[in-house]
Amino acid sequence: MYEKSCVIVLVGAETANRPWVIREISKGWNDKKAVLGIRIDKLLDTSSRPSIAGPNPFSKVNFTGTTRTLADVAPLKVPLGTDSKAVYASIANNIEAWIEEAIRIRTNN
Repeated sequence: MYEKSCVIVLVGAETANRPWVIREISKGWNDKKAVLGIRIDKLLDTSSRPSIAGPNPFSKVNFTGTTRTLADVAPLKVPLGTDSKAVYASIANNIEAWIEEAIRIRTNN
């Protein structure tokens, strides 16, 4: 994450259950970086099946001394499309704008 302005988290079925992912999300936010989540559940897995959606990992990152979580602030994008190709296209067409939005959000929080 060195010299990067945004942490992008690809959110799948198990992302929120990975302690090291939660640690990196926390570290990125605490290092004043923007944080952006992108759901990848419609993309195909190694068996050519769409994966299932998992919980929002940002809900596991608490702001110190409050009941608020990063899910209250950081965007979690759901790419448009009903199949893997359409979802890939949605990500490709929107990722720059999503990153800019996440940076604006981080600047204001």
